[in-house]
Amino acid sequence: MLLSGYNNRDIERLHDVDTWEGSEEVAHKDMDFSSVETYYDSRFKDSRITKCKMTSDQFFASNNLTFNFVYVDGDHTALQTALDGLNAFKWLETGGVMAFDDYEWNYNGNPFLEPKRGVDAFLAVCEGQYKLIERGYQVWIKKL
Repeated sequence: MLLSGYNNRDIERLHDVDTWEGSEEVAHKDMDFSSVETYYDSRFKDSRITKCKMTSDQFFASNNLTFNFVYVDGDHTALQTALDGLNAFKWLETGGVMAFDDYEWNYNGNPFLEPKRGVDAFLAVCEGQYKLIERGYQVWIKKL
């Protein structure tokens, strides 16, 4: 999907929030996240990027910035996905875009450990406050 008028070279600032500890997913259990973090650090030496090594809850509890784009791809549990969406929506500017990754991802058929239920809960709570841009493997909305 391409959004007209957006150019990643025009990014003023980017806040990357991650614990660098992985998650419950089977694919993550065998990963060495300290090496993943070291690789990340070696790749992103740009003053526009702020690495925030913390949970999204911690980030939003201390945040006072607004954003014109938010990409939610963190803890995949339904509960945390809903919380991430609600927290981010509060700081999303009118006309801003939010994207949820892994909407159709499943974890051994356990809906509590899947983002879809959380995204759907967020969409229901915020109904009428956004325009749906895309719903597939990702969900994209624009804040009205």
